[in-house]
Amino acid sequence: YGAFRGRRGGTGRATADQPDGRVPAPIREALETLELPPEASRDDVRRSYTELVRRYHPDANGGDRSAEGRLSAVVKAYKMLKTARRA
Repeated sequence: YGAFRGRRGGTGRATADQPDGRVPAPIREALETLELPPEASRDDVRRSYTELVRRYHPDANGGDRSAEGRLSAVVKAYKMLKTARRA
């Protein structure tokens, strides 16, 4: 998707890959899941992912599994952004 510029010479910030400047829907949705704006950097994504995993993991909630769905969405969004970054 071209969500992030390459490490060499890039800014590391999310960028639009469409001519009209919009961020593709899958990228936008993943960033929203991680509670981030479209211009988030790779470091922002990693920090938010870490914080949200800690927040929603059952071990952090005394074994309460009610947040498992949210945790799963966070992990899926992170993996998608990580994969899109390489594209």
